Amino acid sequence: MLELLTWLGIFAVSLFVLIKASDWFIDSSETLGFFLRLSPFIVGVAIVSVGTSLPELMSSITAVQEGSSEIVFGNVIGSNVANIFLITGVAAIVAGKMDLKYDLTSVDLPLFVGSSFLLALMLFTGKYSIGEAILCLLAYGVYLVYTTTTSEGDIGGGTLAVTNPLETQVEASVGAAAVDAGVSDRPSEPQGVPLSTPSTQSDGDDTSADTSASNSADNSSEKQTFPFKALLLLIISVVFIYFGAKYTVESVVALSELLNIGKEIIAVSVLALGTSLPELSVSLVCVKRGSYDVAVGNVLGSNIFNALVVMAVPRFFGALIIPKTTLIEGLLEMLCGTILMFFVVQDKQITRWEGYLFVIFYAWFIAQIFDLV
Repeated sequence: MLELLTWLGIFAVSLFVLIKASDWFIDSSETLGFFLRLSPFIVGVAIVSVGTSLPELMSSITAVQEGSSEIVFGNVIGSNVANIFLITGVAAIVAGKMDLKYDLTSVDLPLFVGSSFLLALMLFTGKYSIGEAILCLLAYGVYLVYTTTTSEGDIGGGTLAVTNPLETQVEASVGAAAVDAGVSDRPSEPQGVPLSTPSTQSDGDDTSADTSASNSADNSSEKQTFPFKALLLLIISVVFIYFGAKYTVESVVALSELLNIGKEIIAVSVLALGTSLPELSVSLVCVKRGSYDVAVGNVLGSNIFNALVVMAVPRFFGALIIPKTTLIEGLLEMLCGTILMFFVVQDKQITRWEGYLFVIFYAWFIAQIFDLV
C-alpha cells in the first residue's frame, strides 16, 4: 500500500510539474515572440497552440523512449475524447448556452473530422508506420499554412496592434476560429490602452502630435532590452517539462504493474485527463469572458494537433504499439464524439442540455474502460 501511495504521489507531482512548466514555456515564449516583433497570431499558432499540447507531446515521446509506446495511443485517444465530451460538456454547462459567431464549417470542422477519420483508418490496420506519420505532419502543415495565411489577411493592418499577452494566449490559441473570435469579441478599448483619442486639435497639430508619438515609440523600442529573464524561464521550463514527462510515464508504468492494469488503460483515462487540463483551463477562461468561439476552437485545434502531430512525432523515436484492448472502444468513442460534435455545432450553438449529454458520454467511456458497466 505504501508503494502504491508513493507512486500515486509521484504521478500527481510530476503531472503538475509537466503542466506548470508548459505554462512557463508559453509565457516566456510569448514574451520572446513579442520582443522579436512576431505578430500576435503567429505567436498564438506557433507557440500557444503547441504549448497547451506539450504535456501530451512530451509524455508520448518519453513513453516511446522508455519502451512503453502503448501509452502514446491511449494518451492521444483519451485526450481527444476528453476534449470533445468532458471539456466541451463542462464549458456548455458553465455557460448555460454557447452561441457561436464564427463559421466553423469553412475549414476547422472539416479538418477536425478529417484528422480523426484519417487517424482511425491508419490505426485500424494495427500498426502505424513512419510514412503515415509523415503524411499526418504534412496534413497539419497544410492546416497551419491555411489558417496562417487566411487569418493574417483577415486581421490585417492595425486591428491587432494593441493586444495584451493574456488575450493572445486565450484568443489566438488555436487556428483561425480563435483569432477571428478574438477580434470580434475583443473590447474596443483594452484596459489602460485606448485605441483612439478624440481629436481636439487642428490638422497641423494632429500631424505634429502623430510625429511626436511616432518618434517616442521609436525611442521606446530602441531602449527595449532583451528579455533575459524570459529566456532563462524558457530554458528552465524545458528542463522541467522533460523531467515532468519522464516521471509521469515512469509512474504510469509502475502503477499499471502494482494495480495489474494495462498501461494503455491508465493512459487513456487518468493520464489523458491530466494532460487535457490546460485545454480545460483555457476553455473555462473563454467561457467566463464570453468568448465561446475560442472555447470550441480550442477543442477543435487541440484534437487536430493530437491526431496529426502528437501521434506522429513519437513514431520517429521508435515503433508504436497499438493495444487491441482499447483500440475498438477508444477509436469508436472518438469517432462518435467527432460526428456528434460536427452536428451539434451546425446550428452555431451548444446548449446546457447538450453539455450534460456530453458529460454522460464521457462518464460511460471511463466506466467502460474500467469494466464498471
